[in-house]
Amino acid sequence: MKIPGFKLFKKDRAAVNDKKGGGVALYVKNALRVVECDDLNSKLCESIWCKIYVENLDHFVVGVCYRSQEADENELCEMFEGIKLACEANRLVLVMGDFNYPDINWNTLRADSNGYKFLKLVMVIRNNMCSSIPTRGNNILDLILTNEMSIKYGIRMLAPVDNPDHNVLIFSIDCTQVRKKKKASLLQPS
Repeated sequence: MKIPGFKLFKKDRAAVNDKKGGGVALYVKNALRVVECDDLNSKLCESIWCKIYVENLDHFVVGVCYRSQEADENELCEMFEGIKLACEANRLVLVMGDFNYPDINWNTLRADSNGYKFLKLVMVIRNNMCSSIPTRGNNILDLILTNEMSIKYGIRMLAPVDNPDHNVLIFSIDCTQVRKKKKASLLQPS
C-alpha cells in the first residue's frame, strides 16, 4: 500500500519461504536520504533494513522484523544474525517488530526456553527495550529496541489499523542524538 510522502521498503514472506501472505514493510519520509542495507536484507528471514542519513550528521540503521510463530530454527538464526550485524561497528540502530515472545518478562529479564535466545541476544548487543506496552492482550510482542538513540515524547499506543490483532505503537526519534562516528569506525565496512 502506498502512503503519499513516503517511500516503501518491503520484503514479502515468499522471498523467505514458500508460505503465502505476510512479510515486513518500512515506510520512510521522502524528505530523508535512505539506502537499503543489502547485506542485512539478504538474510532469509522476515526483516527489512535501511540506513537513514541525517543532515550534517551520520546515519543510523533501522530495521523491521517479524518472527512468525511458524519460523524454523534457520529463519530465526538468520534474523538474529541480521540484528547482530546491524549492531556491530558502533552503528546506531533502531529495530522494531513483532517478535512473538509472550513468555519473556521484560521487567525481570527472564524467559522460558522459547524466548531465552532472543532475550540473550538483546542483552549481549546491549540494546535498550523502549517499549513495555502490551500490544496484544497482556502480551508485549511488538518491541522497539535501540542503542544510544533517544525516543522523544515517549511511546503511545493506538488501536489496531484495519483488522489486525495488534495495537499500533507510535514514537519519534530524537535525530539530534545521531552523532558522527569516530574516524576509525567510519573505515569499517557497513
